Amino acid sequence: MNVKLEEASGSIMQRVREELLARRAQEAGVTGGDAAGCVAGPVFWRPEGRFNERDQYRLDDLLQYEDEEFVENAYRAVLRRAPDDQGLSQFTGELRAGALTKVEILAALRWSPEGLAKSVHVDGLLIPTTLQKWKRKPVVGPLIDWLHTLARLPRLARQQAIQGARSVREARRVGELLNALAGNSVSRASQLERRLAELAVDVASSAADTASRSAVVENILSAEFGQEVFASAAAGAGNADPSAPARPSLLVRLSRAEERLDGLSDDVVAIKAAVERVEQEVARLASVQAARIEGEAALLEREAARREALAARDRQLDALQVHTDERLRFLESASVQMGNIVNALAVAPIPAAPLESPEEAANEDDAVPAVRPPAPSASGMDALYSALEDSFRGSRELVRERVRPYLAEIETASRGMPQDSLVIDIGCGRGEWLELVRDAGYQARGIDMNTMFVQNCRALGLDVVQGDAFDVLRGMPSGSAAAITSIHLIEHLPFETMIALMDECRRVLRPGGLMILETPNPENLMVGAFSFYMDPTHRNPLPPGLMFWLARSRGFAEVRIERLTHARAVEFPALLDEDQPGASSLNRIIEQFRAPLDYAVIARKLA
Repeated sequence: MNVKLEEASGSIMQRVREELLARRAQEAGVTGGDAAGCVAGPVFWRPEGRFNERDQYRLDDLLQYEDEEFVENAYRAVLRRAPDDQGLSQFTGELRAGALTKVEILAALRWSPEGLAKSVHVDGLLIPTTLQKWKRKPVVGPLIDWLHTLARLPRLARQQAIQGARSVREARRVGELLNALAGNSVSRASQLERRLAELAVDVASSAADTASRSAVVENILSAEFGQEVFASAAAGAGNADPSAPARPSLLVRLSRAEERLDGLSDDVVAIKAAVERVEQEVARLASVQAARIEGEAALLEREAARREALAARDRQLDALQVHTDERLRFLESASVQMGNIVNALAVAPIPAAPLESPEEAANEDDAVPAVRPPAPSASGMDALYSALEDSFRGSRELVRERVRPYLAEIETASRGMPQDSLVIDIGCGRGEWLELVRDAGYQARGIDMNTMFVQNCRALGLDVVQGDAFDVLRGMPSGSAAAITSIHLIEHLPFETMIALMDECRRVLRPGGLMILETPNPENLMVGAFSFYMDPTHRNPLPPGLMFWLARSRGFAEVRIERLTHARAVEFPALLDEDQPGASSLNRIIEQFRAPLDYAVIARKLA
């Protein structure tokens, strides 16, 4: 019986020791802490220029917003409500795709049935809406778009500067918020560490208390039956000291010990439950903090992406500003060139007209008093036009280089026999082209009415006939010329005269003969609107399509238009990159300044 009781008590003590050791090991491994209630909510960034609802707006109040923010504010301003999902998605998509402009979206909302019912006034919306509708029309729409874009260039520059300043402010605010967010995260981490340290102290205290109670249990068990059980096992129950005071039976003492152990077991269970609750709370706080950190990291990533987008937009605006400045410098340079040319004309020496003959002086005495100044004499006008050519035509070497490519065309019409091929140049001027033809071995003959030009050409040993081109050509047999050329002459002729000249050229040319007519190209706006009129004897520009059609209508074959760029070093304005705002419209305008300055219509007489 005593042996069994000893074994039972030893088993109980072993289980108590194992439970205490397990609890100590578990409590010693707890490293969490309680940081609940120590972290404030995150600070969110909001864009600059918050929208305020009013009774009426100016157009610029709404155009200052971009992308989805613009659509949302347009709904709030015009319809007095937040946008529905379908409207927000549709208008934002069309705005990003360039299918609709901001003005068109505002107009669609303002004059919708709901917008008419709200009747919110947007000052300055009607005229841009009407202009935008005209831009959508065929033919005239692109022209209106070009002119409107050109007129808005200075304003675009100002808007770019304002937008750039606003982007800098936005980027600065984002940086400040990021710094505040980083500081808040560090503060929250410090608070959590302090709370975890406090929790570790509480767990260590609970472990110490548990160890103290376990020692008390061991002492109670040893005091109750440890020595008596050992003595009974050694000497037997009959050997007990009869003089010893009476004590409760072993079963009663064991029952009391079990009750005390049950009370201690309840304490252990309570401590275990408390530790589990602490662990659960630590796990919950860790999960909450991890979620917050993850959310803040996502916010940082979004802000970084937005900041990069703002930086990219700033770079685009800077590039557009550079291109705009280049266009303005080009226009300023063109304006300066115009002024220089006008000044040169004003100070250019004009050859003096020859003195009047005695007969002219006598006739002048009998003349009625003049109502207007007398016109210069023919010889005086010839000298004036010769001086004009020398000032604006270019050097002889430059003109020779420009017309040199025509030799390859003449060679195809000569049939390999240059010495038997007559090349006629109508309006030969200073004779640069006539010299090249003669030096290449062809029969070169020029025709010109200007006395100064004829004298200068003959001094160079060139065969030049002075007179009207029609009279000279009519005196030539049909089919006698291999080629007839005319460099910058047809723009001086009336329309009917030009048609008659083309017909006479076709008669004089032999079968397979070549006609070359060179003239300024009005496809270039600087030519059609300015440089063409530097020669006061020019009548009107002749578009390439018109001359192509006229040559075919007068019976010529193999008609083609050659736009000339050889030896014409002109600095054309560069086109904008396609990803620049407004590049499509601006490039259409710039293209009109990039066309070649001259062109030639080249045609053959049917064999």
